[in-house]
Amino acid sequence: MRKSVELARKGLGYTSPNPLVGCVIVKHGNIVGQGFHPKPGQPHAEVSLLLTFPFQILFVWIHLLEEMCFFRFLL
Repeated sequence: MRKSVELARKGLGYTSPNPLVGCVIVKHGNIVGQGFHPKPGQPHAEVSLLLTFPFQILFVWIHLLEEMCFFRFLL
């Protein structure tokens, strides 16, 4: 969660009117992928991260922070 917040903050001042978004992929307790939403017109963190993710994405946790919302789900 902390890393998702840290990544989302990278877009502070650049993403409006879109939300701040930070995303990490965790497998076996280790962060294996991360991303953030840099600016309008660019893919959100979770989209760009999943499109470029080089590892097997089954059975990983995705931690996603979108401004005041936090999502955690298992793929």
